[in-house]
Amino acid sequence: MQEKTIRKLGGSRYISIDIRVIAATNKNLKEEIKLGNFREDLFYRLAGVEFKIPPLRERKADILVVCMHIIQQGNLLFGKNITTIDDDAKQALENYSWFGNVRELQNEIQRAMILTKTDAIALENLSAKLKEM
Repeated sequence: MQEKTIRKLGGSRYISIDIRVIAATNKNLKEEIKLGNFREDLFYRLAGVEFKIPPLRERKADILVVCMHIIQQGNLLFGKNITTIDDDAKQALENYSWFGNVRELQNEIQRAMILTKTDAIALENLSAKLKEM
């Protein structure tokens, strides 16, 4: 990476590359380095531009936008035509803490998509943990 060349496994010639590695983690890598769980040289080799994205529970305004994106993908995946989320379901989705972040939200929306028989996700399609909020 540093030399901007690679050689295929078993190959004899080098190939020029121009890449940037984009990685994400939910760990504090500087702490992981101190604990011996992550290599310091790799950290500084990969460190370039750092973006800190707050967890979904701190970005309540993004929840429904992310839901609609997941629904668009799910419509293709599941052969559905879901176009909306009803108001009670929206409120439940916005009030939940989403400690599993976007992955937990994705699982919840996909589950609801499978269960709904209409073009809308309703509160009844959401799991019990969201209805308790």
